[in-house]
Amino acid sequence: MLLGKPSGDGFHKHLATRTRGAAPLADIIEHGTRTELLRYLAETEAANGFANRFLWLLVKRSKLLPRGGEWQMVDKAPLVSRHLSALEFGSKPVEITMTQSAWIDWEEVYGPLSEGKAGMFGAVTGRSEAQVRRLAALYAVVDKSDQIQPPHLEAALALWQYAEDSARYIFGDATGDPVADTIHAALKGTGTDGMSRTDISNLFKRHISAERIGQDLAFLLETGRAERKQNKDTGGRPSEWWFAR
Repeated sequence: MLLGKPSGDGFHKHLATRTRGAAPLADIIEHGTRTELLRYLAETEAANGFANRFLWLLVKRSKLLPRGGEWQMVDKAPLVSRHLSALEFGSKPVEITMTQSAWIDWEEVYGPLSEGKAGMFGAVTGRSEAQVRRLAALYAVVDKSDQIQPPHLEAALALWQYAEDSARYIFGDATGDPVADTIHAALKGTGTDGMSRTDISNLFKRHISAERIGQDLAFLLETGRAERKQNKDTGGRPSEWWFAR
């Protein structure tokens, strides 16, 4: 986790990695397009636990507001007052626990949340149970409660569901393996014609070993992303043809 170090002249510019248990002093909010994200989020960052520390939320503009929506006309006092009150409550060292009814609800959803999912989508949503607990605690603090109650957990689950749906839309069938993703995209592009092993090897100008391609094809087959058919009417060794599913 990235933590900031306070100094006498305000927030220290240096961000350092601290040991587990240190209080976080910085959050990261990033905006970008789906195209940019898929281009620049490397396989390593998806696999090493970096990407699943974030909530992925798909957002879009709902209306055109050339004059900014006349925000200055809105009575902001109630909203500001509520947030200041919640901040004051949350600034105190209070342990956030769960009510018995919330524990019962949590035990029901913990199993499904903890189940691993395949591919890039699974890599970026791999901390679902931890994220939901944190969100539920935040909802409790906003309510100035030191206990997570069922409505707080329900709200956290609803937000996580949207984050998960967003991640599924953003990353789709991506596996996180560039070779497997290239093969899968090519198979989808050929439709019902499919591709032979020679065609697939030619995708990489024969710079990828047959062993590596075989491993990735086996993975696509195992995860239901591709299917294999053999043509036995070749007069010799049966040939493989691969199709996207």
